Amino acid sequence: KRIWGSPDFIKAEDIMIEHPIGCSPELTLFRCLEQMRNRNVDSLMVVKDGILQGILTAKQALAEPDRSVKARSIMTQDVLHVAPQDTILDVLHLMNENHVSTIPVLDKSHTLLGLITRSSLVATMSSQFSETEAI
Repeated sequence: KRIWGSPDFIKAEDIMIEHPIGCSPELTLFRCLEQMRNRNVDSLMVVKDGILQGILTAKQALAEPDRSVKARSIMTQDVLHVAPQDTILDVLHLMNENHVSTIPVLDKSHTLLGLITRSSLVATMSSQFSETEAI
C-alpha cells in the first residue's frame, strides 16, 4: 500500500473493494433483493459485459411493489465514479459533496474495476492506523 502519512499518495485502486457484488440489468427485483440479502449488501452494481450500467439500491428496489420489474428499469444510471488513480482525497470530496456512500471505480471505458464504500473506507483507514500504532 501507499504512504499513509500523505493522503495524496493513496489511490482509489489501493482502497477499493475488488469484485463488488453486481447483477445483470435484466435481473428481476425479486432476485436482486434476494442477492442483496444473501450477500449482506444494500446495493448492487448493475453491469453488462463488464461495463457499469447503474446502481440499484435496496431502497429503490423495496419502493417498487412489482418484484418482476427488471433492475434496469429503476436503477440509477447517472453514477458518480472515480478512476483508479484518483486520490483518497478525491473520493472523500465526492462522497461528502454529493452525500453518497458508494463510489464505483471505473476505467476509461466504464469497466467496473472496484467499489469504495464509506464503511470500507473507514475500515481500511482504521486498520492502517492500527498497524502504524502497533509499530
